[in-house]
Amino acid sequence: MVRTPEKQYLHYKNEADTLGLDLCDYYVYVMAMHHELPIPHYIQDRIDPAQYKLGA
Repeated sequence: MVRTPEKQYLHYKNEADTLGLDLCDYYVYVMAMHHELPIPHYIQDRIDPAQYKLGA
């Protein structure tokens, strides 16, 4: 469980929706990108590789 600040929730939710991810998977995706780790296969299967970069 991740506690999201109320004022930031909508931003994160919109980013997750844009990628076609639920919020939990979005957090895993962002952490993997931030730490230069592989994106888990179950997330790769759900998003277009062209969208792997944040803000794409």
